[in-house]
Parts: sequence; C-alpha cells; structure tokens
Amino acid sequence: VHRETVVEVGAGTCSVMARLAELGFARKFFALETSASAVEYIRSKVRFPGLAGVYLADSTRTGLSDDSFDLGILSHVLEHLRDPAAVLRETMRICRSVVLEVPLEDSFLGAVEWILRQSILGTRRMDNRSGHIQFFNLRRTRELIAAAGGRRIRERAYRSPRETDEPERWGLAKFRTVLRSDLSELVFAAVGPRVVLTNYGALVQRARSAEARAKP
Repeated sequence: VHRETVVEVGAGTCSVMARLAELGFARKFFALETSASAVEYIRSKVRFPGLAGVYLADSTRTGLSDDSFDLGILSHVLEHLRDPAAVLRETMRICRSVVLEVPLEDSFLGAVEWILRQSILGTRRMDNRSGHIQFFNLRRTRELIAAAGGRRIRERAYRSPRETDEPERWGLAKFRTVLRSDLSELVFAAVGPRVVLTNYGALVQRARSAEARAKP
C-alpha cells in the first residue's frame, strides 16, 4: 500500500503515529479528532517528525475531499462509537486504504465472564472502564465493513503481546494476570478467536461499484 500521507481518526495522544514515524512508515502524518480539547492537546504537547496537521471535524462528515490521504488508521476507535459504520464509511471515503483494529470481545469466554460479572457483581457489560459500547466478533466485524461499503484486502485475528515485569516485582495479582494470559494463548492456538478474547486487524478499501468496475 502506498503511504505518502497517513491520517489517524481518533488519534488520542498520537502514540500510534509517533511509532510509525520512528519506523519511517510515511512522509506526512495527520490527526483527526472530534473534540477541541483533544486537538489543543495534540497541537501543544505532541511532537514527532512528519506530524503535518491536526483536523477538528465530525468523523462522520469531515468535509475533506475524496482520497485526501493514502492511508487512514482506526485503531481501537470503532468499539467506542454509536455508529461505527458511519465513521468507517467516511474514513474510507477520504482515504485510499484504511487499517482498522478492534477487540473481539464477543467471544465465548468473554460472554461467560460478563454473565458471571453481572450475576455476582451486578455489573452490566456497558458499564466498563474502557468505555466500549460495541462488542465485536469476527462475523459482526466483517458485516460492519460490508455495511460501510468496504471490502477486506487483508485481515488477521491475533493476541496482543503480553508485557512482563521482573519476577521479583510480581505479586499475586500480577501472577493471576500472567497465568490468565498464558492460558488464553494456549486456548487461542487451539480454537481461535471465536472462543478467546483477541484483537482483529484489517486492511480495507471502498468497494468499487459495478459501474466503476466496468470502466477500462
């Protein structure tokens, strides 16, 4: 994928783009945020080579031209939105290609965990510290891409790498986290993302219309 210009929608602290800049991934990076405070933070605090601009815009109607950027990034954004298809559709319109990443939380073990949480603690799934209001699985994510008018070029479900501390710093809570992660890795290797909480990444593009495909 050609990537002269990259825009991240919902860039936050721009940590993703900053890392890509370190790797020489693209020449120019742009951030698009929906809140004035987020834009102000980026403009005043964020510095890395290649950061070329920050947009304050409605992510469903940006006002930008078609194919303004070579690549768009939606990294752990769609699960926070009431209308993720609208944001994905607009991002695909202003970008030639889009990379999206979402957690696949609607897995078998994920559902069991939240049933237990609700039964024991009275906690609803929507009342989570991450602010997630959409809970994806493989089927639903693929349906979202299609509903937004996109097509999948590449896709992958994967477990996030676990960060470990030195053993002497581990306590019981840390040990439980590590044990749970390692067991999940084993289950994921055996049965895949429909059972274990994983992440999903895809490279997508706007699906060409029949009229466009017919043109030479």
